[in-house]
Amino acid sequence: MSDRIVVMFGGRIHQIGSPREIYHRPASREVAGFIGQSNLFAAKVVAREDACIVVETAAGFIRCKGPSSFAVGATGHVMVRPEAIRLVRPNGGFAGRITEQHFLGNVVDYRVTLADGTAITVQATGEEMSWPGDEVGLLLDEGRAWLLP
Repeated sequence: MSDRIVVMFGGRIHQIGSPREIYHRPASREVAGFIGQSNLFAAKVVAREDACIVVETAAGFIRCKGPSSFAVGATGHVMVRPEAIRLVRPNGGFAGRITEQHFLGNVVDYRVTLADGTAITVQATGEEMSWPGDEVGLLLDEGRAWLLP
């Protein structure tokens, strides 16, 4: 395995970093999509609180991390990886309905449609099971949410 990766598109460098940096803190939507699955929420920055950025999305407010260049009023996309979202009872977190379920052994891959129509991917351990049609709540690990330009 490499300890440094260069991500290029069209002969141009988009990001250089460790595998962990590129996966958790991609420089762009293109890099986020190239390195693993990601959920993207269109967002507008409404506040900065210490090291966190508070954004408004169609699904609701999310606290996330991101580059210091984002000021209040700026727009971007919050990236949340599927494994950083937990399915909970319908009353907790964002509301959604499971539309697909794919059992992959150690992981179950879910497609969930939020109340606003946004479709996202959630991954849970193979022992946790919900079914298509189930209403669920979704809790985002906001410490793993990242704001992209």
